[in-house]
Amino acid sequence: MAELSEMLIEGETTRAACNLVVLTGIGGIGKTHIAVEYAYRAGKRYSSILWMDGSSEPSLLHSIRSIANAIKNSYERSEKSKESPHYNRIFTSLDSPELLKSAILTWLSDERNRNWLLIMDNVDDLESFDFQSFFPPSHSGSIIVTSRRSDLAVIWRSLEIQVMNEDEALELLERAAKIKLDPEASRDGTSSYWPNNSFFSFS
Repeated sequence: MAELSEMLIEGETTRAACNLVVLTGIGGIGKTHIAVEYAYRAGKRYSSILWMDGSSEPSLLHSIRSIANAIKNSYERSEKSKESPHYNRIFTSLDSPELLKSAILTWLSDERNRNWLLIMDNVDDLESFDFQSFFPPSHSGSIIVTSRRSDLAVIWRSLEIQVMNEDEALELLERAAKIKLDPEASRDGTSSYWPNNSFFSFS
């Protein structure tokens, strides 16, 4: 978590390139949990936090619609804001997925709309569609991508979420639960705490 935060803060110092970090690792290892936890802990640092399901193009378009509705509702809570051209463009694009996508990416690229965080989750299919077309063209925000595809690490900065061994898992559990465990109890065959020797990190 600390390393992810450091990488994103470091990326904010230069806007010449997209401030993007990819969380990679096998399925179920906790990539999504880490992204959610980071957003929760660092939420005050961002003007907006947006979530997209990157598993397929339809799911991304559905996420765009959800984001658009949230933005529209936010504008409608302020009568003055309804005069914004962004509100009008979003409102008139609700029936067209592609127009709505363009409207949201334009909204994210507005120079007055800075320091947002976009989380694109489960980007595992790199062949069927261009997930990068859902990235805003501006560099005024930060992006976290979660993926099982390690080849994304070649393109962007990345963190590989590692599988923990038994000792690391015990230490993590002790810190989280504020208890002291007897590691020998899980190794001498008298306990069924550990079904195998691989443990996933969720923090």
